[in-house]
Amino acid sequence: MTRPFIRAFISIVIMGIAIFAAMISSVSDMSSFATKEPVLSEPIMEELRTTAYSSRYCETDNSPFITSTGDSVSWGTVAFSRDLLSKYGYGTVVFVEEMGLFRVSDTMDRRKRSQIDIWFPRTEDARRFGIKNLRVYIFPTRKIEWMDQPI
Repeated sequence: MTRPFIRAFISIVIMGIAIFAAMISSVSDMSSFATKEPVLSEPIMEELRTTAYSSRYCETDNSPFITSTGDSVSWGTVAFSRDLLSKYGYGTVVFVEEMGLFRVSDTMDRRKRSQIDIWFPRTEDARRFGIKNLRVYIFPTRKIEWMDQPI
């Protein structure tokens, strides 16, 4: 493939991700739709150390099937290191190169920096994934200061 074609392809994929992310961010209570729907900003690309985890006590805390937000783990769950979490927050939508679309709903141990951790249902798959440096496209949500919540 030629470079211009690859750039055009990546642009189309990112636009598609933004549209998909907006669609999956819907709320069930339509009366408060305007105040709870996130507004996605332009994606921020970061090359991050990317690891994988599964629901084992030795890899998590004492509730391995519950994320730090209280949600149940499922495919599409990703954990941010605490420095990234303080910068972007829970609920942030990310597109991980080679992997797909994820939503931040978990966090990592304090010692981790500039890293994401993808949840896998099977430990074997998490081990097979290993450690990679991947491009991560982060779609932060904007907040209205006076409401102190995503719009």
